[in-house]
Amino acid sequence: MTNKRVNIIIPESYHKEIHKRGINLSGLVREAIEDQLSEETITISVSKETHKLYRQIFNETESDDSDFEPYLKGALQQFVDFLIDSKVQNLKKLKNQLSDD
Repeated sequence: MTNKRVNIIIPESYHKEIHKRGINLSGLVREAIEDQLSEETITISVSKETHKLYRQIFNETESDDSDFEPYLKGALQQFVDFLIDSKVQNLKKLKNQLSDD
């Protein structure tokens, strides 16, 4: 793949923090773009605590996202079950309200 040089503008505070942390800005931007364009990548926002735990687990075990995918599918299944149950309960409440009238 051929690369193209581009300029970006970021707040000075971000630049200082990126430099302080020793982050490769080009790599960070490429990774963010890849995340957005890839059909095999998802991005979720989490709490600082969850983010810290995620990083710690994956750094200490030398695992990668593909190792986590089966567990993510399980979590998605649990979430869908929760959503279904929640909707059913809400519909039952509505039905009861209709019966009371």
